[in-house]
Amino acid sequence: MTNTVSSTGAPAPSGGGMPKWLIILLVVLLVISIGCCGGVATCFWWVRNKAPAFLKEKMREQGIEMNLPDATGTAAMPSNFPADIPVYTGAKTIQSTANLKLNGGEAGLQTSDSIADVKSFYDKEMADQGWKEENSGSSAADEQHMSYSKDTRFASVQMNRHGTTTSIVITYGKK
Repeated sequence: MTNTVSSTGAPAPSGGGMPKWLIILLVVLLVISIGCCGGVATCFWWVRNKAPAFLKEKMREQGIEMNLPDATGTAAMPSNFPADIPVYTGAKTIQSTANLKLNGGEAGLQTSDSIADVKSFYDKEMADQGWKEENSGSSAADEQHMSYSKDTRFASVQMNRHGTTTSIVITYGKK
């Protein structure tokens, strides 16, 4: 019978199980993680309850705002969202981000209305707010995009249809 040695220099286990040194290392790591973290449940509690607020504050310090859905599935609009860009009536905001330093951002909304209804709304409402349509197009029946300008600003509205839901993404900022 030959005695084999692993690449680490430790003798290979004869019964095909884990080497004793690996078992001891895993036990030590388990004890350290439970002791340092106050238990696995405490670690999960921190990640679930404290980490989102911590990350949101760190992002805000950098001039980035991110709004994710709450328990109802609705997110807040960006704090710098322009008053002269209409929000589609009855749409639910599902996420938004803003670069507060550059005064730009985007908002994601959803509605059950058709792309044609949403496009018609933005064609009228953006013009009523003084926005000039620069470009409009569609690459498929279930997609539409429009871009606008006003003074030194731009806005774009993109729509996609997925089943019975139309997703709307409004992007805005300085040219």
